[in-house]
Amino acid sequence: MRPGGTNLRVLANLRCCPQTPYPYDAYRQLPEHADVANAYGAVMGSIVQRSQVTVTQPQFGTFCVFKNDQPKSFGTLLDVIEYAEALVIAEAEEMAVDAGARNPTVRLSHDDKHVKDPVDGELFLESVIVATAIGAACDWHTGQPS
Repeated sequence: MRPGGTNLRVLANLRCCPQTPYPYDAYRQLPEHADVANAYGAVMGSIVQRSQVTVTQPQFGTFCVFKNDQPKSFGTLLDVIEYAEALVIAEAEEMAVDAGARNPTVRLSHDDKHVKDPVDGELFLESVIVATAIGAACDWHTGQPS
């Protein structure tokens, strides 16, 4: 054990282990700075927040985005995807900053579902768009919380 650590005597609880014929007589050694052992992980950790939206095509040529309120309709897939991406990016970034992240970076992912039809070709069904905002919980240069 390192100098400055603590020795703790540990006795078994006989109510918990009645089959034990005699109590354990053991020592546990705690390092000097055991009380702050998890602080490193807390400092090095990042804040992660996600926002998700679903885009569908309920009828041919009409695209809808579903988020919180009523669905919003668009005439083209490009327009609805641009709107949905901007929506989830802004929300994920705001949630990360509110949670204490400093200068979060945002990544987008799309889970698109299409079906191939012999008559109409490829048909868009839906897309789930997820924005993931990741930011440090403090300023690494000063070590101060955000």
